[in-house]
Amino acid sequence: MRAEADLSSVTDDRGAEVLRELVAMAPLLNRLITEGLERRQLTQARVRLMLILYDTGPLIMTELANSLGVTPRAVTALVDGLDRTGYVRRSSRPRDRRATVVGLTLKGRRACADMRSRYSRWSHNILGDASPRDLDAALRILVRVRADLEERR
Repeated sequence: MRAEADLSSVTDDRGAEVLRELVAMAPLLNRLITEGLERRQLTQARVRLMLILYDTGPLIMTELANSLGVTPRAVTALVDGLDRTGYVRRSSRPRDRRATVVGLTLKGRRACADMRSRYSRWSHNILGDASPRDLDAALRILVRVRADLEERR
């Protein structure tokens, strides 16, 4: 019985240590990401929208709002900013001019491809020497933590 209590205590301490590291890492990651995006006149919300368009192709504003889980008004504000900086372009549907279609410009497609490439290199630089087993374990834990945090929102 005592051994079980000791093991539980060690596991609890290790879990708290992992959580402390995640909490300490979050602002560092956020700052690095934000600084990189600011150089391109982007925000995380704008990048999410761009990557949806990069993966799916042009979408109408309502589809974008649904994909992002935000209001149409929020999508309009995001698209306005991306349009001003030349990352997206609005157009009308030929058969329904009431529907506004949003698509990436060449600048937007290049930016998305570059961000994905840089992200891949960054992950390789940081995690390249980790074993697949360690990465699988880390991924399981992070997915569980994220799900718990999202549930608490």
